[in-house]
Amino acid sequence: TFIVFSVPMLLSFLGGRLADRGNRYRIMYIGFGVVAMCWMVYGSTHDLAVLLVFCAVEGFAYALALPAKQAFLVMTSPARWLGSVQGLESSAMNVAAFVGTVTAPFLYGRISGYTITLGGLVAFAGLVMTAPTLSRQWRRLTA
Repeated sequence: TFIVFSVPMLLSFLGGRLADRGNRYRIMYIGFGVVAMCWMVYGSTHDLAVLLVFCAVEGFAYALALPAKQAFLVMTSPARWLGSVQGLESSAMNVAAFVGTVTAPFLYGRISGYTITLGGLVAFAGLVMTAPTLSRQWRRLTA
């Protein structure tokens, strides 16, 4: 599953080119929305073929979303704080991974494989909650 997920991520350079030519905000949100939906599927399937298809889809979605997110972050950060902002974003991602790793065994004991579905729902909720603010920022930058 990791190979099927990772191989499409080798196309991140194409995601970067698309981010340079398109709407970074939209690419980022569509990509991360697809990732969240893949997580929701992972927790609700026992079919290896379905799992492998969604692993590939998630890899492609990350290949699109990550370069757009990084470019969006650079665009929206004051130059003097760029390193701090990127460090904060990296720390936030690592904290989320840590919290997920620590809570997953407990959640798995309670709700089984739906733990990752819950993770997808939380990720999707995060996208919905941040969309208005980041959309305004994108419109301001591209006006």
